[in-house]
Amino acid sequence: MKNVKIIIGLLLVSFYAEAQELQSYIQEAEANNPDIQAYELRYNIAEEKVNEVNTLPNTVVSAGYFVSEPETRTGAQRARFSISQMLPWFGTITARENYASSMAETEFVEIAIAKRKLALSVAQSYYQLYAINAKQDVLDENIQLLQTYERLALTSVEVGKASAVDVLRLQIRRTNCNNKKRSCRRSIWRNRSASTIF
Repeated sequence: MKNVKIIIGLLLVSFYAEAQELQSYIQEAEANNPDIQAYELRYNIAEEKVNEVNTLPNTVVSAGYFVSEPETRTGAQRARFSISQMLPWFGTITARENYASSMAETEFVEIAIAKRKLALSVAQSYYQLYAINAKQDVLDENIQLLQTYERLALTSVEVGKASAVDVLRLQIRRTNCNNKKRSCRRSIWRNRSASTIF
């Protein structure tokens, strides 16, 4: 019973370590993905627009000096000063603020969707590589077993208890395993080159 608990504990630790490794790959992909960086930039711009909508337009101050003094009904004018401030209609600022905040929320949702798609892509590639590596380990073990069986078959042929056909069958099976191992290596390189895209 104690051995079972130890084995279960070791399995949980290994699964936790693999999950941490996958999570670190996902975080690195999120940090280096140009699409997510573009979405975050758009979100920051939308957040700034929310702050921008809350403000009133700048006050316009103007001054002028007349070289020749024009006559008006109040007398001669030498200089002219004016100050103007645009005031929006009631409720306009609130409406613009609501619109800008909803646009910022949509940009935030776009970031979340892009991050989830990227995490899915990274996880799929990770588990495909994990399965290919596991398959390659099994093929390595099979090749070693077939080499051992081939040596035993050769000694049996020398003694006269087996035929050369048995040795050839084992060699064919070992060649098939080597071919499968090469195809696993090619698929690993294809996955690695595809994983550099994200």
